[in-house]
Amino acid sequence: MSGHQPARPNSVLIDGVRYVPVSEAHVSVAALEDTIIEQWAGDGWRASYPDAPGYLRVIVTDDNSGEGETVTDFLARLVAGLER
Repeated sequence: MSGHQPARPNSVLIDGVRYVPVSEAHVSVAALEDTIIEQWAGDGWRASYPDAPGYLRVIVTDDNSGEGETVTDFLARLVAGLER
């Protein structure tokens, strides 16, 4: 056994419907992913935390502990990430 995992397909066809990974579903997804994960891991996260998209969680809460940000501020950063 070589220890290599098989490559994930770029798309699959199920009952006539083509499915693609979410990262390929829209031209802006990679920029959104970077913007979200950079908040936790910083720039260059793909080298240090390549599996982060599969385990990090996004949480929206009404806990006013001073942490986090409003939905408006979060969306503003997402839009700014799209403009890169």
